[in-house]
Amino acid sequence: MKTENRNLNFFIHQMGKDNLEERAVALRFQITNSKQLLLGGLEFFAGHHGEWLEGYERIADWLTDNRGKSIVVTGPYGVGKTILCMHVLPALIRRFHGKCFEKLRATELCNEANYRKAIAAKFIVIDDVGTEGQFVDYGNRHEVFSEIVDGIEQQGKLVIASTNLTPQELRRRYGERTFDRLCANATIANVVAESLRGKYERTD
Repeated sequence: MKTENRNLNFFIHQMGKDNLEERAVALRFQITNSKQLLLGGLEFFAGHHGEWLEGYERIADWLTDNRGKSIVVTGPYGVGKTILCMHVLPALIRRFHGKCFEKLRATELCNEANYRKAIAAKFIVIDDVGTEGQFVDYGNRHEVFSEIVDGIEQQGKLVIASTNLTPQELRRRYGERTFDRLCANATIANVVAESLRGKYERTD
């Protein structure tokens, strides 16, 4: 009986090990002085004084150690999500870890060439998640963002995404399965502030 239990435990352990080896591991990185770099990047790309908003701290924590997770930055219009996700974060990761990102706006995902790019890319930025439609391929409808989220878990994709949707709206938009996978494999950083558009003049 003891021998059978040992054999069963070994089998279960080996099965779990094989499963982990089949799943690709996402990039884990660590960037020091992340808060200063984040603020400096905002000022550089926005061309004006950077204002530290509620929610930026969580983004800085992700830069300090992403723990192998992607990131989704949520919040209302005009709080710096696009600048952060399309410019600042990819630039910092490229500078310190040499990784280049495919960058797409969500509305471009219905185009076949961009759909293929998004599915194939190991490192990808998607701006304004929730505004995309479905990609239709020979009558088959693809919920592209859900497929990208699957890629985070199954292929080790590193995704940087921005959205105006709240976490609750993301759940309703993509369903429990995708939302559960997203929460398990990505940091959700919610930026809380009023729009900064028009508040500052560019200094360049």
